[in-house]
Amino acid sequence: MRILFVTGILLAALTMPHQGQAQTADPEDAKPCNEAEVMMLMGTNSKATDYLLACAQVPNQTPFKIAKSRFRRFQLLQEMEQMALAEAELVALTTPPLSEADVFSGTPSGAIIFGGKQSIGATQVALLGARASYRVFAKDLAAGVPLADRAIALAGHDPAFVFDVAPAYAAKAKAAYLQQNTTEIVANSVRAYLRGIEDPWINDVIKQLPPETQAALQTQRASLREGAGAYAFAISPQAQTPDKIETAKRVVAEGAVAVKALEDFEHNQLGLP
Repeated sequence: MRILFVTGILLAALTMPHQGQAQTADPEDAKPCNEAEVMMLMGTNSKATDYLLACAQVPNQTPFKIAKSRFRRFQLLQEMEQMALAEAELVALTTPPLSEADVFSGTPSGAIIFGGKQSIGATQVALLGARASYRVFAKDLAAGVPLADRAIALAGHDPAFVFDVAPAYAAKAKAAYLQQNTTEIVANSVRAYLRGIEDPWINDVIKQLPPETQAALQTQRASLREGAGAYAFAISPQAQTPDKIETAKRVVAEGAVAVKALEDFEHNQLGLP
């Protein structure tokens, strides 16, 4: 019996997978991930949250897709006012090993992310501040205050985090209210307000201050926004292209000056520690 090899057929036979043969699939492209994208187009709904969780749990899923799916799930659950489940997602995002994934890197302090495929659109500072807010709302100050302090310590003096740290200061202000500590209520409310927090409770505290103090706070808040508002983008990879690099350098320098001015204002004009 003769066996005839036809080159084209042989090549096709060698390159096409045999029926039943295992293929390496991209876990980011798994069915639950694609279904989640479709369901999210339909607005806030529980099916989207289910698919996002399933996407995060696909075997060999990438850290980016896990973090992105859980962050989106947190956002949807919060909109649906399913606070316990939303908080559970925050815990996952801020706990190793996920919190140590490189989707949370990219700045000098190594914990901010901004845009791009490998960034989920939030920082560890902001996520810790959100966790602190949840715990303080539940009157669990033993957990909430340390979480806020972690966020503040992580933010340090880095202009990249000057706005993201505001919720942590707000959480500390509300914790101080529960502890009836007037000095800490005002100090932390002022820090949160200056860093751009949009919170009616904080605004009510600020409105109780003397008019001249309120005016000075408003001026400093606007100055910080103008000087450091674009800092996070300026240090991102997207801003390091030849047509943007010089502008990015200027924005970075302006952001550093704005944050230094903020800290000087707090120490010298307000007497905050």
